[in-house]
Amino acid sequence: MGKRNPKGTGTFYWNEKRQRFISEVPTGLKLKSGATHYKTKSFKASQKRQGEIYHRDMVHKVDKGEFIGGPRITFKQWTMKYLEFFTGDLKLTTVNQYRGKLETHVFPKIGRMPLVDINSIFLQELLTNMHRTQATKSVDSIRGILSSIFSEAERQGLVSSNPVKKTKPPKRKFGEKSKKQPPWSLEEARYVVGLEWGTDMNAFICLGLCTGMRKGEMLGLQWGDVDLDAGTIYIQRTLCSTTERSLDGSTTKSYLVFNTPKTVDSERFLQIQPDALVGLRTIKAFQEIVQKEKGREWNPLGLVFCEPDGRPINPSTQLSRYKRFLKKHNVRFITIHDLRHTFAEILVADEAHMHQVQQALGHREPETTKSQYARDIPVLGQQATAHMAKLLFPESQVTPLVAGKVVKKTPNKKSFKAGGRRSYG
Repeated sequence: MGKRNPKGTGTFYWNEKRQRFISEVPTGLKLKSGATHYKTKSFKASQKRQGEIYHRDMVHKVDKGEFIGGPRITFKQWTMKYLEFFTGDLKLTTVNQYRGKLETHVFPKIGRMPLVDINSIFLQELLTNMHRTQATKSVDSIRGILSSIFSEAERQGLVSSNPVKKTKPPKRKFGEKSKKQPPWSLEEARYVVGLEWGTDMNAFICLGLCTGMRKGEMLGLQWGDVDLDAGTIYIQRTLCSTTERSLDGSTTKSYLVFNTPKTVDSERFLQIQPDALVGLRTIKAFQEIVQKEKGREWNPLGLVFCEPDGRPINPSTQLSRYKRFLKKHNVRFITIHDLRHTFAEILVADEAHMHQVQQALGHREPETTKSQYARDIPVLGQQATAHMAKLLFPESQVTPLVAGKVVKKTPNKKSFKAGGRRSYG
């Protein structure tokens, strides 16, 4: 009885029927059946030595991860499997956003390519070409999605390494303007909360500015989560819109879903001050009247912000109403999510304790709050330069700061004197 080869090294044997030496090396598992897939090659009788060398080299390549065998699965085939079976830790809305971006920007370019044939050079070319027409943030987002897809493929033995890691992250293009609008100043926020006092939209904006809640958290808020007497709110769900595509991708269906908050730390209690509760009390009293009138036609979900029959409000519908409200009162537009940014940046600029802001926003670490909001507050940098100027020139008057902006002063025409210091009038 011959000695058995070590497991994983395959076999090299003489096939009497074919009159050839056969090399069989296991290279992975078949996706459908889970059976072992073999890389097979035959050699003539006169090529035995050549065949043995080939067999050893192939076993070495498989061991080192330099050769990936198995079926020639395409990038799109693997991506669809990844989105269906390997994204359990992601929310459905996130998975659908991934699918939409890939179908628009990636599948038309590399969807039919074999997964193992896609290298870092090809991906760098794809991302660079995409960056010519797309914003830096969008390209960086797609790069992150591709990295997740290839990392899972590497873990499953479908590719030897993640080629995305060798690509360069996109950098902001010269002259590229950020679409991000600065949040409201304290004066702007004070003006807006006084508009149409007692209406649903006023209460919605006040809640966002007073708590830093996300749009989905406010639209998913139920009366059972609100204690008007104690002035507390328990954030434990979010409402979002998601899109479901048919298997062939020909049709789409949008619907609303309730989900858990964005992170574990986003589930939190918040204390609400009396002025911010006035609008909620008004809404509740009005809903009780309408509920009695409609009877069974009233939706029993018990939502704080809802349609006239109690149904959930689609986030896009709420955005349209919000835009009309701001336009009606000639208020500078910021997104609903920027209400959260306004909450954070006003507090940080006013030297509120960072841990307090972190807890209210539902961030896991104070560093998250610092990195997202402290760097975007112009007044902080201005305060630092003003402080330094006061130390260097203790007798000079510091330029005042108003609403986060420096008050501009025009220098006198006679400001430059021989051997003198520049003066401002």
